[in-house]
Amino acid sequence: MKKSINILKRVLIVDDDQDIRLALRVLLRDAGFEVVGDAVNGMKAMELMEKHKPAIVLLDISMPGVSGLDVMLDIKKEHPLTKIVMISGDATSEHVTTALERGASGFIVKPFNFNNVVKNIERALADAKVAVKAARKQAIDGQKGLLDQYSEKKSGN
Repeated sequence: MKKSINILKRVLIVDDDQDIRLALRVLLRDAGFEVVGDAVNGMKAMELMEKHKPAIVLLDISMPGVSGLDVMLDIKKEHPLTKIVMISGDATSEHVTTALERGASGFIVKPFNFNNVVKNIERALADAKVAVKAARKQAIDGQKGLLDQYSEKKSGN
């Protein structure tokens, strides 16, 4: 029998480094999260957002084409309940400040360790739970994906 995963534990990984994506996939699976997909760039990330509607996105800042900071703005616009944890090998104070100002729930520095990744994901999960509860309480119209999926899961559908 397949183990049931809480809808809020669905994660999308966005990083142009295949080794990083693989390491995060294994780490998250071992920590009880469901990785619904991974992307090498912002365009693919947005496609997967529409398809899978994850609750949490791990998003690299430095990728070819569009910056992860800009992709974060697109995700926040289209999926406001989705929580984003930024990843960077170049964690300048400017990057961290910009990411947090734009709504990141956390920041992971490469090379990362298991405890730091899990701590940031758990914080994002807690933020997602609060956001979904607030959205349900306020009955916000137009919330795409996550709120609908969470509501369906809670009602047993």
